[in-house]
Amino acid sequence: MKSAYIATALALFTAACASGQYGSFVNTPAVESAVIIDVVNKMQAEFPVAKTTFALNNINPFGAQLDQALREKGFATVPQAGEGDAQALNYVLDKVYQDTYRVTIYVNQIPYARAYRQSQDGSVAPAGSWTKMGVSNGKIH
Repeated sequence: MKSAYIATALALFTAACASGQYGSFVNTPAVESAVIIDVVNKMQAEFPVAKTTFALNNINPFGAQLDQALREKGFATVPQAGEGDAQALNYVLDKVYQDTYRVTIYVNQIPYARAYRQSQDGSVAPAGSWTKMGVSNGKIH
């Protein structure tokens, strides 16, 4: 059990992929649905709805569902960064342990990450708080 928590903690602080690939590397609809709801709620807490445009640069099935969910909550989306004042939004959803998943959302390269656990009954719940790393006042936090 302790090793699972250590693996989760390490996963949250490691880079998504050494090659810099973005996308969903999970094919579990229950996980993807729960994560999308949570990501959209986090974006609502961080960015003003109806005043924020996101550029989703990698549209696979997960990205298409995320795009739709963002639009339904009042965010504008465009297909690529560089269009107006759109904020680049990339993501990685991957499995980091047997029943533990992680999403990392990059908004203008600032990562927001959270782990999730899937129980034996198939339900999915956050396994911790959101983490955010960025630069403010010249300091990394």
